[in-house]
Amino acid sequence: MYIAFTLISCAFFIGIVAWYSYYKTKNTVSSSGGFFLGGRGLTGGFIAGALILTNLSAEQLIGLNGQGYQKNLSSMGWEVTAGFSVIILATILLPKYLGGAFTTLPEFINNRFDKQTRLLIVLLFMVGYGFITIPSVLYSGSLAVLQIFDIPHMFHNNI
Repeated sequence: MYIAFTLISCAFFIGIVAWYSYYKTKNTVSSSGGFFLGGRGLTGGFIAGALILTNLSAEQLIGLNGQGYQKNLSSMGWEVTAGFSVIILATILLPKYLGGAFTTLPEFINNRFDKQTRLLIVLLFMVGYGFITIPSVLYSGSLAVLQIFDIPHMFHNNI
């Protein structure tokens, strides 16, 4: 009963967000600039909020807190340096990126570098995401889901 209520309420609120997003944006997004950059009408506060919120995930909210509690606070060093990186990104790199009229990172790389450099950058991104980012996020997220919903207890065994 508990899991059914959780799934139904989750689907209900996701549906509300999906409907409202569709309602507010139908027939307004007609270009990649409109889709990726909001028609270039985003204010600095909105961009700053988006940068901060993209740094929040289950990995940071659950994984780093658990690691800090279980072992020591050395994992805090990662988030402290991430704050400086986001400040540099927002104050130096983002204005250059937006000033160049680019809508996506591949478009920026395509206009700036030669074919061999572009291929190397794409390869590094694919390897980084495929072997480092995605597995760690999936693993930490699955551990969180197992513990939050108490899935081993629901199926009366150890998963």
